[in-house]
Amino acid sequence: GGPFANSPLLECAFGSIRVPATYVTDTQINCTTPEHISGLAKVVVSNDRMEQSATFKTFLFNEEVILTAGSPPAALANETLQISIAGKNLLPSSMCALAAVGSDETVHASYATFISSNEIVCVVPPKELEGEFQLRVTTNAQDYSRTTVKVTYGRQLKIVRLFPRGGPTEGGTQVI
Repeated sequence: GGPFANSPLLECAFGSIRVPATYVTDTQINCTTPEHISGLAKVVVSNDRMEQSATFKTFLFNEEVILTAGSPPAALANETLQISIAGKNLLPSSMCALAAVGSDETVHASYATFISSNEIVCVVPPKELEGEFQLRVTTNAQDYSRTTVKVTYGRQLKIVRLFPRGGPTEGGTQVI
């Protein structure tokens, strides 16, 4: 956009609600959205709080995303996880991210498939993960759901050696 003035009078209007804007460059300003009812709002900008931009964009205010369940709740380390997320207020733009409990490690889903406003399916790429993770959903790649779904990653069990390989039908053989 622009041209913007480096002025304390810069503002954005979301519908009829005006908020201050911060100058970044003559082609970019930052605004923080106000509280607003759900739905689309017309966004205009102003350099002087008087004359508004001739053009506008729309911003979608959506209800808070609430997560209620995830299936499956566990996955094997180093395998792709396809997890179905149940909740409310999901959008076609919904995406998932896993955050390790007690760590800053975050893994983002490769993609998500929107099923309905109550379900999405997220696909998380194979990673060398182990432990407990909290899955959150975002509809705008910036704000994440406050509710989470627990996902546990573990290593796959495997048998390397079995001895002895046979024993009597009545049981009682010690196997290692």
